[in-house]
Amino acid sequence: MLPGIANTTTEDALLGGAMMLRQPAKGYRLTSDAVLLAAMTPLRPQARVLELGVGYGQVSLCLLARMPDITVTGLELMPQSAQLARENANLNHVADRLTIIEGDVATTRLSGFEVVVSNPPYRLAASHTASDDPIKAAATIERVPLAVWCQAAAQALTQGQGGDGQAIFIHDARRQADLVRGMQAAGLADVTVLPLVSKPGQEAKRIIVRARCGAPSVRVLDCLVLHQADGAWVPAAEAALRAPVAMNVWPE
Repeated sequence: MLPGIANTTTEDALLGGAMMLRQPAKGYRLTSDAVLLAAMTPLRPQARVLELGVGYGQVSLCLLARMPDITVTGLELMPQSAQLARENANLNHVADRLTIIEGDVATTRLSGFEVVVSNPPYRLAASHTASDDPIKAAATIERVPLAVWCQAAAQALTQGQGGDGQAIFIHDARRQADLVRGMQAAGLADVTVLPLVSKPGQEAKRIIVRARCGAPSVRVLDCLVLHQADGAWVPAAEAALRAPVAMNVWPE
């Protein structure tokens, strides 16, 4: 086992058993953010998808379970995580559709994709102490500026002359202005923001941003509430967590 991964891993069934995820028994583990990001990512048949910061393959595997004819490339900085992502591709019999590339989002140049998804690190190093777990630290503490992630997404997308590439990011709601500014500076000027609220009446802690090439525009949608007052998931979120289905949250 590579340094930074616990000696033991678990194999956890997701999406009602539609996929399995091998991940460390302790340390950085799957959260609902990954499943929700995948469910809220619009996909067309045979789409070519790039995930920036693929981790163990959480988001990519959810996308592949939902659309059996797409292909996904995952870029990952940490060799430990990349190793698990490849193991998970084999575990789920999608190694022919999920390619893992080890590299830095700041320097690795990729292109030719219709969709880019990402859950970039959201905590600023100046205000947060990094975890002793190197994988968790890499996944949560911003080392490369958010704007660079946006630039990498724009670079990777098929745009212009009939191209309709789109980037779908999930991030900390407190970084909304940074993310919108980064997307527009990168040339993905048509931005739609979906705030995610845990329970009715609360402030958004996460946002999902959809950015496309087009005239400069920022639309902020009504908040999507994820839990009912008693803490149970709302039906649409529950369905997405229990099966590989899409959540249709974006206006036409």
